[in-house]
Amino acid sequence: MSGHKMAPSGHATSGTWNWRRARRWAAWSIGAPFALLLLLYLAWALSNLNDATPMPVPAELVLPASRVPDERNAAYAVMALFAPKGSDRFKTLNGQPWRCAAEGEACVAQWLTHKVALAAQRERGRVWDLRCERLLDAAFEFEEPLPPRLDVRTTSLVSVSGLVACEGWFTTGAVLAWASGNGNEALLQLRRANKLRVNFLDGSRTLVVNDFALRVARRVESTFAAIAVRDAALAPQLADLLSPLPDLRQVAKRWIAAEASFQRNSMMDLAIEGQGQARHQDDVTSEGRAWQTRLALAVADALSLQRFSLQVERTTQATNQLWLDSIRRLDQPDMGASVVLNELPEGRFLGSAWRNTAGQSMIDVSMPFYTRYFARHADAQLPSQVVALALAIQAQRIPASEREGWTQKQNLPDTLKQRLSWSDEGRKISAKPWASGPNAGGFTPARDGIAVQWLH
Repeated sequence: MSGHKMAPSGHATSGTWNWRRARRWAAWSIGAPFALLLLLYLAWALSNLNDATPMPVPAELVLPASRVPDERNAAYAVMALFAPKGSDRFKTLNGQPWRCAAEGEACVAQWLTHKVALAAQRERGRVWDLRCERLLDAAFEFEEPLPPRLDVRTTSLVSVSGLVACEGWFTTGAVLAWASGNGNEALLQLRRANKLRVNFLDGSRTLVVNDFALRVARRVESTFAAIAVRDAALAPQLADLLSPLPDLRQVAKRWIAAEASFQRNSMMDLAIEGQGQARHQDDVTSEGRAWQTRLALAVADALSLQRFSLQVERTTQATNQLWLDSIRRLDQPDMGASVVLNELPEGRFLGSAWRNTAGQSMIDVSMPFYTRYFARHADAQLPSQVVALALAIQAQRIPASEREGWTQKQNLPDTLKQRLSWSDEGRKISAKPWASGPNAGGFTPARDGIAVQWLH
């Protein structure tokens, strides 16, 4: 045998080189995107190292002090509406015909169709109904009580159920009284219902209670209209009885302040909870774990998305600014401007905010939710105005063929005239609500539609 080694073949050399090139290409293909992502993450994290400098709460968003002293506030009497008397505990009525799943005229028609059953139901509420009547026959100064700190644990609707029950008592009582030919009793019950309608809305301070108050106002107004289109002789007195609603801009600003306070407190709780979890984790990792484990956990916490993506102060300030924008839109001549959604702010990366990513996402998701409430609030004046028109038409006994022309000659706001329409040969007047717009969301014609229908 020869002592010389054989030289590697050209094929083997070429194969080794190709294999090394393939490994380098694979490493580059995997490593380069990873390096780019790491650089992108580091750039994003560095941009989110510091939260915004704390700023005082804007004056418009500071929760206002109570206007009604506790000793005069009827809210506390409403809370005790179903309190036991002796051995009896009273509960609100339920089930049909008292409970009406429809709206407006349909409810009045249901009550009239089932007068005997409704009267029997009302007998079961004979004790607490007297409490409702005594409340409304007195001064009835109502203001929703608020806790010292608004958050998810302190929200209460205790006073709402009582006021809704009283409204049901007054409106069903008015319908049954009218059906039995007792117009004076019907007017008395509607006077109470009207007073409740105005004071409930004026005393609401949170969004959820305001929404209940708006629904109560709609039901009372619908009852006025339903009786008026059936009884032209009673229409002049009904027209005099229906009061204008309180300043809806001020009502909206009150619940905006409450909602902003609720959100600030929620963000603070979220921050405290996060700090508490971090401290708990530190306590756990400091006992019985190797330093390598503690180091790895510390690094993971330092690089966590939550640490950089949710900035409490920046989120709070951005939310406050959106509320201030809404208040400015409310102050425009047409309240419907409040329905317009804000455009997404600048500084977006692939659809997400570069700074305060999670915090801004929370705002983007939550704020459009409020649009439907702004829409209903902008519409709150419309039913009152449409019903007032219908009452005036009935009081003056305007023929159906002349009603549209008569309406156009009235001194009405342009914003109302532009939204009114007549149909069914002058037997139906409708108003196009803002809630039906493309940005409002959640529009239900039976609930949010505004119309008065004459029966003949």
